[in-house]
Amino acid sequence: MTTFLRDSRNRKRGMTLMELAIVLLVIGLIAGLLTPLIISTAKRSKVRQGKQGLEAMVLTVTGQIMSDSQHSLPDPSDALFDVSDVWGRAYGYFPAPSLDGRDICAETDASRADLALVTATQTVNNVAFVLTSDGPDHEARITSAPGQVDVSDHGDDLYAYLSLYQLYKIVCGKDS
Repeated sequence: MTTFLRDSRNRKRGMTLMELAIVLLVIGLIAGLLTPLIISTAKRSKVRQGKQGLEAMVLTVTGQIMSDSQHSLPDPSDALFDVSDVWGRAYGYFPAPSLDGRDICAETDASRADLALVTATQTVNNVAFVLTSDGPDHEARITSAPGQVDVSDHGDDLYAYLSLYQLYKIVCGKDS
């Protein structure tokens, strides 16, 4: 008598096309869910590096002022600003015009800087200088006018500043 049943020992081992499609679908779903997470983490890391770079530039500018015998703000065309941010673009540097070439420590009043920083919620007066970076989208949204730097709609642009009072304390080592 002939049996039409297959002997399980002779059956080939392997994956069917349906099993392969399901495995590929699962791998695709996992990759689709993880990719945005990885990209956003990388972007946040780059922004964090950009903020640290900006803070380092504030320290660099402050160090330059301290090493200058006249304790004056560096000129925007100084080689100090030939360095790029983490996105490969130049930093923006906005010094207070009234402090141009003046010895910060010789000032009798550490609240006389004619530069204001305008944010979305307040205006910060007596700013010695502002440093900016265009951020990851390469679009500069921080604007400047004589005596004012407007960061109220800065988008993803980064900025840092020192007030004249802060700079006076750091460079001259005393309160005004």
